[in-house]
Amino acid sequence: MKTGLFVLVALLFSTVYSAETKVVGYYYAIDSSAIKTYDFSKLTHIVASFVTAAPDGTIIFDRYIGHEPYIKMVTEKARSEGAIPMISLGTTSGAWEMTKNAHSRAKFIEEIIYWCVENDISGIDLDLEGFSQEFSSGNEPTFFPYYYELLSNELRAAMPDSMILTAAVGASTWNGSQWTDGLLANMDFINVMVYDLALSWVGTPVVNHSTFDHHTTAAQYWHYTRGIPKEKIVMGLPFYARGWDRDNNVMYTENSPWGAVRGFNYNDLVNRFSIPAHIDTIDLYPDTTILFPRSDGVVGTSTLFFNNIDMVRRKTEWTIENGYGGMMFWEIPGDLPYSDERSLIRAVYHTLYPENSIHSSTNLSRFDKMYTVTDNNIIYIRGLQSNHNIDAALFALSGRKLRLSRLIKQDSQIAISLNECAISTGLFLLRIRDDTFERTVPVLIGK
Repeated sequence: MKTGLFVLVALLFSTVYSAETKVVGYYYAIDSSAIKTYDFSKLTHIVASFVTAAPDGTIIFDRYIGHEPYIKMVTEKARSEGAIPMISLGTTSGAWEMTKNAHSRAKFIEEIIYWCVENDISGIDLDLEGFSQEFSSGNEPTFFPYYYELLSNELRAAMPDSMILTAAVGASTWNGSQWTDGLLANMDFINVMVYDLALSWVGTPVVNHSTFDHHTTAAQYWHYTRGIPKEKIVMGLPFYARGWDRDNNVMYTENSPWGAVRGFNYNDLVNRFSIPAHIDTIDLYPDTTILFPRSDGVVGTSTLFFNNIDMVRRKTEWTIENGYGGMMFWEIPGDLPYSDERSLIRAVYHTLYPENSIHSSTNLSRFDKMYTVTDNNIIYIRGLQSNHNIDAALFALSGRKLRLSRLIKQDSQIAISLNECAISTGLFLLRIRDDTFERTVPVLIGK
């Protein structure tokens, strides 16, 4: 196939998701040291976190909530690299009190919109969280759905038409009812927080806090139960681990100089341990720590649970193949730099745009002689130089996946039957990958 045709195919395929699919990253702006490390050009929206409010509606930037100079650095970098810069309203008692008073809401709305316009911010994200179920345990609730809806109504009405409004929402029926239909109707899209669904309280199941089943159930809840259009549902990924002390039946905790740490960034795990792409748990023995000394009482054998590259790819593929709006992650500084092959953002991007995945220098040599031919509805992949497992996925030019096979190569070639794909002749794209390498090549079938 001629080079020009391959370039045309790549350009066609690169536009499959770009018009609709959202890649949203939150950035907790309390430190500036790593901002230059991350490539914002691979995301569509960057949400700098957090601004909050005093009870009277005055907006507050705080060194430990979201430092104003760092928020500006994040949003300016987003804008310069082609992502949409946004700012998020974070959970504090003052912010919740603000929602309950009409004058306070009006003051907050005026101040936050003015700040966004002055700083060329294109959107506001509402990330007020809490649990009305606390009524059942005798505690005063920390979530006020009625007032939250009023805030969203008034904010939507006051915002310029060019600005977008989004919300971070829970993942299931357990807390999804707290976001009212009226609030949701004001949103351009919602970011579903599919994490912390286990290992966050005593008595929790000792399982990964963000499983594939959690992911699919959450997406289906928001679409089929709550009626949100699929394209407005953006599915969240955790870039951090949570752990459980199995011997003492408590959350795994370490004591930092600033307080208890119960979540551990993916990049900290990679730097501390060697993590293959298929591993999503790490066992910690009594003398093992990640960053700081263990908390008092946490002395047993523990396990950390996280999302690895394989899970991130699987969730992303399912989300796009089922027509949902895209992927979100909390938070960008939990990842490795995009240039690192173990980066989770890289895994998301390469799953969405596989033709951009030819970046492996260490493994490229074994594919140097690879080529594809078709005969009797079979694609042969030849010239593979070593035994390894491989994924082979066939796409139509529209982006629709036709077939995915997990193959074990036994000799210098593998064969993929197309009999189950219900395709005839034409031009298609074949993505080939293993744990460390991806390549997409065009395939002419029947010609």
